[in-house]
Amino acid sequence: MEDLVNALEKVANGGNERGIEEAKRYLENADLADLLTKVSEILLHSTKYSQTVRDQAVNQLKHATNQERWLQLPLETRDQIKSNCFEALGTAHGAQCIGYIACVELPLGLWDDCIGRLMKNVTDGNEMLREVSQEVIAYIRQNVPGSDSLLTMESRQLELTEIQLKKYPHYKIESGSIDQGLKERFERLCARIPDYQRNTFELLFRPDFRLTDF
Repeated sequence: MEDLVNALEKVANGGNERGIEEAKRYLENADLADLLTKVSEILLHSTKYSQTVRDQAVNQLKHATNQERWLQLPLETRDQIKSNCFEALGTAHGAQCIGYIACVELPLGLWDDCIGRLMKNVTDGNEMLREVSQEVIAYIRQNVPGSDSLLTMESRQLELTEIQLKKYPHYKIESGSIDQGLKERFERLCARIPDYQRNTFELLFRPDFRLTDF
């Protein structure tokens, strides 16, 4: 890990031309699976590393998330990287990486639980996690053609319920009217609607929504 951190710092900070070239060769020749796993660990333990190192870590993952390079990785490696990025979702760097990976995997029918996990954060997470997850979903919708069709039934139910709750403030969710497993989450959402500052679901599903900077 120390060699990787040093290489990322040299590439970012410039200085000695020979040192920069050596750092670039190190990154280019590194085993891709090992490199990206360590990159995701940097994001996971972000407080240990400088902003410069974290920024360069994101760049390394971004460059690897073209379809050919990403799909070269073993499935278990991809899963570990995605797990680390989700654990780091409370940071902007983790959110960026989830967006990059999703844009490769979702069109291929991979990462089935990505949207569902993000939507769970939107309804159940703290304010920071909710906002970051909203941004990732918006990024996916903007950059994955046909991504609306990738929304899970859970997401559609959440959208419908938000509309119902705003139209009918005293709406009571009846047993059996929706997936029973979502009932408690819907009721919690209903309880906090009066204080909601952002119309989360209109933001996410409005056809003209565009994210200008991710």
